Amino acid sequence: MLFFATFNYLSAGTLAGTYFQAVAGGIGFDIFQVPERLFSLLVASQVYFLEFNADWISVIPILFIAVVLAIVLIVFPEPLFMRVAGLMMAVHLIVYASYRDSVPTGMFRYFNVHYYKWMFPIALGIVAYRLKPSAFGRREAITVATGALIVLLVASVTAQRRDVPILASTSEDRTVRLDVQQPNAIQIIDLVGVKAPPESNAITVETSATIDGRQLFPVRDYRFVANEKLVRLILASPQNAGSVEIHLSKYVEPPKPGWTARASSMSFRLGLPFAQQRLDTSVPGSPFSLPPGGAH
Repeated sequence: MLFFATFNYLSAGTLAGTYFQAVAGGIGFDIFQVPERLFSLLVASQVYFLEFNADWISVIPILFIAVVLAIVLIVFPEPLFMRVAGLMMAVHLIVYASYRDSVPTGMFRYFNVHYYKWMFPIALGIVAYRLKPSAFGRREAITVATGALIVLLVASVTAQRRDVPILASTSEDRTVRLDVQQPNAIQIIDLVGVKAPPESNAITVETSATIDGRQLFPVRDYRFVANEKLVRLILASPQNAGSVEIHLSKYVEPPKPGWTARASSMSFRLGLPFAQQRLDTSVPGSPFSLPPGGAH
């Protein structure tokens, strides 16, 4: 590590390297988004980001269990290198989850899971070592049972959506305006019936968004995702809003008659283990109010 830090400093003038300097100074990191991103990465990717089967439980449940167990086991007596490996897994997940442009979309479609691939053989090795019959005694049984309980708790986390009443309108220049009836914290805004390609980077560029007149910045403060039902604006963190104005990208079809809007805040709670993978937050409810004549 010292060698690489020295090399980076001598060649680029920064200890962490030019790439890290660019993302830290541009898009940046936000430690407060870690719970949401870890939930989306590990448990249920579609709840926030609308893409099913981009989380570890859905596609690689054995490796999800192994990595969580390997991290949990660092608090129990283990060989030092195993505890260090588990700690590095935790640090790695937190750093990536706090990076504002790290999202679960494309995790397996584009094999973005390669960012984490080093963890899997090590995690499996740690768990196999802990479960080896020759050393499996009472203490080991308690350790494994505790780890299994924590795995079940992680797999039981689910998201609860609380809708906020709004008035929605649109204009011919692709601008959508939402007036929140009573200023509330919101984090996601669904434009139901609006069409766009599913790739978030394509529909996030060339956009603008303001909350109560305050300019937000794409990726750093918000991003768009889409599926066949809607286009969703995800705020990087919950925002207390009285009004929201969104100028849509040219890659998003202008809202047509009959479109609706839905604004919500999100919170976490415990549900049933391994039961969140089919939870569909894009199913329209009745959370919005529209001006006379509906959205236009």
